[in-house]
Amino acid sequence: MQGITDQRRPLHRALLPLCFSLFGLLAAGCMYQMPIQQGNHLDEKSVDQVKPGMTRVQVRYLLGTPMVPPAFEQDRWDYNYYLKLRRLSKPVQYHVTVWFKADVVDRVESNLHANPQEPVTDRKVTNPGA
Repeated sequence: MQGITDQRRPLHRALLPLCFSLFGLLAAGCMYQMPIQQGNHLDEKSVDQVKPGMTRVQVRYLLGTPMVPPAFEQDRWDYNYYLKLRRLSKPVQYHVTVWFKADVVDRVESNLHANPQEPVTDRKVTNPGA
């Protein structure tokens, strides 16, 4: 009887790590992936309100503090926005550059209009009062 138990032990020793690694692979696929958001949230309404002739204080009120501090270029403020959600096929990335001349806005460059936002869901939204 002792010989049969000794023959099964190597099989148990090989199956135990296999079961743990299989459980680890299954658990890794079910883990929550936290959304990654970096930078200033940029929306078209706020960026469209920035016009030539505005002061730095007015721009900071609309868009917030620039993401990249103006270390080398004092007349340029850069705003970056990055959002990665699990449901999106690729991350959302926006960049806005505000150029100043004599401490007022000279021009605004943006890729906000060139990158249409991918919808997060395909479900239809219904009005609860309808």
